[in-house]
Amino acid sequence: MFNHAQFIWNAADILRSTYKQHQYGDVILPFTVLARLDAVLAPTKDAVVAHLEGFDRDRMPPAAMLKTRANHPYSFFNWSRHDLRSLQGDPDNLEENLRDYVNSFSENVRGA
Repeated sequence: MFNHAQFIWNAADILRSTYKQHQYGDVILPFTVLARLDAVLAPTKDAVVAHLEGFDRDRMPPAAMLKTRANHPYSFFNWSRHDLRSLQGDPDNLEENLRDYVNSFSENVRGA
């Protein structure tokens, strides 16, 4: 099982050389939220990604359709092929993949 807390603290260890101690919260808090969203969406992630394959990001189906067709119980989703675990597996493309992951949340999460 993926340990989200360990992932966050490992990220904090990496940030120590980049950020000052008083700046950690600016980075750790958003990752804590991402970890929670990731954990909540995990059981239906594959079904949602499969259902949304072929849709244009600008013309997404309504979340209600996902609830029905992908057995997805939430009013938000993420359609990236990435999750926090897969991001760790490709450190050479971390920034690009993280941006894809964050930008793949539904509008009600991104605040778009």
